[in-house]
Amino acid sequence: MESKRLDNAALAAGISPNYINAHGKPQLIAAATKQRLLDAMHRTMTA
Repeated sequence: MESKRLDNAALAAGISPNYINAHGKPQLIAAATKQRLLDAMHRTMTA
């Protein structure tokens, strides 16, 4: 459930769940990256 909260908080902050890499393939954003971006934005996960 914690990852769902992280995903929701990231989306609410405008952080995309994925991106297209240099080879044209979709890549997921790692949970640790989402958390660090939220930390840098001074955002928290809310219930």
